[in-house]
Amino acid sequence: MILGVPPSVLLGYEGPAAWIFDLVLLSLSGFEDRVGGVAEKVKRGRDRRLRPDQRRRLYIG
Repeated sequence: MILGVPPSVLLGYEGPAAWIFDLVLLSLSGFEDRVGGVAEKVKRGRDRRLRPDQRRRLYIG
């Protein structure tokens, strides 16, 4: 998002085409890797904010 506005709005896309455009753009920019819940990071073993025992307890396998 640029200044809080999805790129599809800036380019004039509407409806499902806008959603697809935004999802593709976010996946290409790596934005989805920077945004996500703690559970997903724990599942991938990338959340180093938690102690090892907390990671094991929250692990979703």
